[in-house]
Amino acid sequence: MRILWRSCIISGFTLTASLLIVISIAFAAGHFASVIRFAQDRTLAPRDVPIYGNEVSRVAGAAFLVARRVGQSDVYADQTVRTIGGVIYQETARPAQRLSGSQIDLAYNPSLPDGSRLEVKIDGKTFKTKLFDWALVPISNFANSPNTAVVSLLARPQSPAERSFERTRALTGKAIFWIQVHPDLKNTLVGFNALLTDAMLLQGNPGSTRKFTESLTPKIVGWNASRLDDAKSLTASQGLSSLLSTRVWHTYIFNDLNSDYVFSTEGDTFVIKGALPTYHFFRFDDGALARPVPTLTNALRVRVESLGSKEEGLRILDQAVYDTSYNTAEWAAFFRYMKANHHPKWVAYLASLDRAANVLAVETPVAWQRR
Repeated sequence: MRILWRSCIISGFTLTASLLIVISIAFAAGHFASVIRFAQDRTLAPRDVPIYGNEVSRVAGAAFLVARRVGQSDVYADQTVRTIGGVIYQETARPAQRLSGSQIDLAYNPSLPDGSRLEVKIDGKTFKTKLFDWALVPISNFANSPNTAVVSLLARPQSPAERSFERTRALTGKAIFWIQVHPDLKNTLVGFNALLTDAMLLQGNPGSTRKFTESLTPKIVGWNASRLDDAKSLTASQGLSSLLSTRVWHTYIFNDLNSDYVFSTEGDTFVIKGALPTYHFFRFDDGALARPVPTLTNALRVRVESLGSKEEGLRILDQAVYDTSYNTAEWAAFFRYMKANHHPKWVAYLASLDRAANVLAVETPVAWQRR
């Protein structure tokens, strides 16, 4: 039943606009600045409430079951679907044929403007990138991990304190849905964005989730600073809702399975291209193992492509959420290539991130409570 409960979470996730913002995180050094708490947006009439780490004793470094290998059999495995459900990025990029055998190096240059501090050098020539520090640092750390699951809304209590917390709330009729975020993405904007990605289609309706990022302050450059095209987003939302109502499904995984990322250069710019991550749908019949619903997964791809170009994808629904989702998957795939094929340079690059000292992040909730 826990998988089926995912559909109940949307009322809280899409309608809750309470955020905790953590400014200036130096990840390697572990320096955290004060927390700024923003008031709830009452116009969204939240029916559920988020629970943060200061409200319950969350286990630090708890085990997170993930799909560690690339392949449909792993991503579609019953255990993966039932315990992760959420978001998984596991692909590894490859170089374009003309770059085969090239020497590739990475460096973090804090003297450059934020968004262009990652330098990719290929055979001694430096190419431009566009990735803000709030994304660059956590994505690099995530790619360095063997664990590929990003977020799950299907977690369980992990300590006696959490089980007691859940029982206490149950006595008052309030269900607790535990959230698990990859350790390197906890309390980061990348991790928080993944929660929005996972929640977007819950209950089969993007609803107000598509406008969630617009309701938040501050406006973060590279995330929610650009204004949403509400007319196009609404049309896309209505079309997706109609499509999702035509099939029987119980859960999904947002995944970059078979994206086949290829990195190359265009002029003086470093680029990564591949099929965009998408939602893979599953159903459960009379307690049977999770079964994929490929007709819906494929129909969603077709519908999304009909809304715009193949390169635009789900950005039309919420550019802030899906730009970040796509960037996370693509850059993690490239960083995995560097780790596997240029390991000494990869290690040196990670060490250079010690100089990243002003990385914006958002505190990720550990659970949702039904009112």
